[in-house]
Order: sequence, then C-alpha cells, then structure tokens
Amino acid sequence: LRASLPAPIAVARVRMHLAEILAAAGDRAGAELELTAAAEAFDALQAPRLRERCLARRATLAEPA
Repeated sequence: LRASLPAPIAVARVRMHLAEILAAAGDRAGAELELTAAAEAFDALQAPRLRERCLARRATLAEPA
C-alpha cells in the first residue's frame, strides 16, 4: 500500500508546477496558494532550497503586472 502513495516531496513539486500553470493562466491567487502549500511542505521535509524557490516565485507574483 505504501508504494502506491506519492512521496510528499513529489506532491510538493507538483504543487509548484501547478502554481506556474495557474500564474500563466492569470490566477495569481491560486498560484500563491499552491506556492505557499509547497513551501510549507518543503519546510517540513527540510528542503530549504526548494522552499526558498517557492517563496521567491511567490514574491514575483506579488509584484505589479
């Protein structure tokens, strides 16, 4: 059963990818939500570089278009 469950880091990476898709579609709020969730997951997984990548991307979404 465990082998069929996705690894938490894979789920967080998918959330990062989804955020990029949402941002490209103009859904900044959705993208920020996904990046926040991914950053929290990376923090819990002790993956600081990936967490920082999420936070940096989220900061660019906050900039005026």
